[in-house]
Amino acid sequence: MAPIITVVTVCYNSASTIQRTLESVLVQDLSGIEYLIIDGASTDSTIEIINCFEDRYDGALRLISEHDNGWYDAMNKAIQSAEGNFIVFLNSDDYFDKDALSIVKNVIKTKHLSNDCIIYGDSTNIYQNSKGNVLYRRINAPDQIDPKDRGLRKGMCGIRHQSMFTGKGVFNSVGGLDLQYRLHADWDFLIRCVKKGIPMYHIPQNLTYYSMNGVSTKSNYNERHELRKNNGLYDGIDWDYIRDRWGLKTTAKRIFGEKRWNDILFSIHEKRESSSISLL
Repeated sequence: MAPIITVVTVCYNSASTIQRTLESVLVQDLSGIEYLIIDGASTDSTIEIINCFEDRYDGALRLISEHDNGWYDAMNKAIQSAEGNFIVFLNSDDYFDKDALSIVKNVIKTKHLSNDCIIYGDSTNIYQNSKGNVLYRRINAPDQIDPKDRGLRKGMCGIRHQSMFTGKGVFNSVGGLDLQYRLHADWDFLIRCVKKGIPMYHIPQNLTYYSMNGVSTKSNYNERHELRKNNGLYDGIDWDYIRDRWGLKTTAKRIFGEKRWNDILFSIHEKRESSSISLL
């Protein structure tokens, strides 16, 4: 019988972070779970750390280590190799919340969902400043996304691919990740799914913790512009591109530098979280 869910971790030289990811999967209910790790032929101790966990997974963990053509190429390899009915991508510096997989499996079972849909939950952003202080901020995903939703022009509408369980049939229908995008292929994939009318089910619970210091949080303004253009997300002028390039946040980052700007953002989020707590 095919696994219910394949958890995929794509990694390369992730020795400093991958142990926490491995542990967060290991403590889940692993019945009906396949854990597939796609490594890009790491040269540090990543493989040794993974091998130390292999016996503890009792056959649920499968490792493929070979050279690839980048992050999204490895993810496409995982889609082809995965045996589960649903696939979720958990980065090597992110981790699951407690019972995340049990929650999703229960939704699949009780709603009798086939693998032609997407199930997604909420996520928690992890911020870290230059002093090493850490802040957690919950991001609630929307209950539904309309193809005309303006939020799609800006990004993934609060949905993280780490909390997005995509049915194998969806990839058969929509295709995989488009390798012309270096940083935003997951956003492009979500847009194609929404425009095609793929059924989507929101679980209003936190499923994953997402590092805001990883590669996937970076942005490329020209790539974002091309993505909006290729998906027909604007008419005439791409105003979001103008805001990307010359908006207040971009200008502030140029003035202060990325490191200082990240510390400023950390302080802003810290004050917001403190304010929201005091109001409860």
